[in-house]
Amino acid sequence: MFGKKNELNLFITDHRIGFYVAQPDAIESFKSGHVDLEPGILDNGNIVEPELFFKKLQYLFKQHKVKPKMINYILHDQNVLMRDLVIPKQDLDKKAIDQYIIEQIGKTIHLPFENPITAHYKIFEDDTQIKILIIIANHDLLNDYVDVFERLGVKNIRFNLPAADLYNYYLLKDNKRYDHLMMVTLHDRMIMIKILQHGFPVFSMIEDSEESSSQYYDMMESLIERVINYYKYNLNKGKATVEHIAFFNLSEDIPKKILSDKLTTKLTNHSYQIVDIDETNLASFHTSKVVEMAYLGSIPRVKELEEFKNVPFNLDRVHQLNVWFGYLNVLTFAMFTVILLIYIPFATMREDIINQTHLNNILSAQIESILLDMIPENPMSSAEKSHSETYDYLMDQEPFILDYIMSMEAQLSPSVNMINYAINRSEQTITMVITSNSLYDLNDSVLAIYEAHGIIDVKTDTRFITETPSTFMIDDLMMEVIVHYA
Repeated sequence: MFGKKNELNLFITDHRIGFYVAQPDAIESFKSGHVDLEPGILDNGNIVEPELFFKKLQYLFKQHKVKPKMINYILHDQNVLMRDLVIPKQDLDKKAIDQYIIEQIGKTIHLPFENPITAHYKIFEDDTQIKILIIIANHDLLNDYVDVFERLGVKNIRFNLPAADLYNYYLLKDNKRYDHLMMVTLHDRMIMIKILQHGFPVFSMIEDSEESSSQYYDMMESLIERVINYYKYNLNKGKATVEHIAFFNLSEDIPKKILSDKLTTKLTNHSYQIVDIDETNLASFHTSKVVEMAYLGSIPRVKELEEFKNVPFNLDRVHQLNVWFGYLNVLTFAMFTVILLIYIPFATMREDIINQTHLNNILSAQIESILLDMIPENPMSSAEKSHSETYDYLMDQEPFILDYIMSMEAQLSPSVNMINYAINRSEQTITMVITSNSLYDLNDSVLAIYEAHGIIDVKTDTRFITETPSTFMIDDLMMEVIVHYA
């Protein structure tokens, strides 16, 4: 019934990871499980936090005591594109089909990826042309997943298409074969629609839905009707239309009963069915749809889908030996940089400090000698003495500005630092430069300074600011603050 022995089948969404592995020779005939992903680890299938993603997979495998060496990774529909292409044989000009596809990217084939990877299946061939189905993915995205899998000790990784697994299960359940079959997959507020023509996908689209529950089914009905009309009139000129719709409910949020009731009222003019993944032994071990999808990946293909058992992507991987050589080169360069930038300047600076210390000692001795030999030639007059005493008195009356600066610094938020200040006694201003990693904390600190030290009625030792401080942004997170004091 199942695929390769001990191959772990894996399906991943932005919110959850699910796996299934068959163990025909063990006491437990299979193992399965899932783990939730916090928001931000994956985004539309892209790995945003690789270390957290690695730890989630590591935890899942340890929890269920599996050590996979082979993984069948079922790609999410949102990360795969499909295009059918007819190639005149004269255009091939002895080229391989893969080479022809690469040459057409950016010309007749336009893709949303900067670094795409492609694989293809042959649908039809005669004397003049070849019709193929191209499978396209983001090369960088696949490499990111393989990097994580290899860290977990996986040696062999193959890729699979969810649509192929779903259609394979549909056929295994002895459902009727249709020349024009629509497959609608509901998952994570996404509606995925594919149309199979004689078993090959010729149309594919994904629609995100943020609608409320009441609007969701209206939107789904409208989308299905539009796609059926497009397929009938635009692609087939009215000569063929969708004969049957197969629904696959992979959403954790849509109960089977509600979906059935809604379809009964919405799709009165179409033939349809809900395909349940109703394996009783599997249902008793889990409640997650991602595990159901992983389970479908373990089922061998029916004969007509045998060539779709995996997607033959040819990833460009860096050899592990080259990686280690790269690490060694980086380490060597880092050590050389440390010596060059830290030790050598330190040794040179230490020698300069010793020399400067000797020079300072010599100059200090000379100054002491000169001061001892100095005799005042013009003793201070009574008028000069009076002026000096007056100046000293006025200076004593002037506030000690450093106390003001320290008081204001005490009002700064923990994330805010004062990196410079300047005092202008003639204009009675203090100019401070403060920095933080938060613009809110900068503004909050200025407000706190004014609330603590702004003059209310009369000047006191703690209230010396005469007006609202003015501010100027030097950089995104660096602010100049000008305070007027009494």
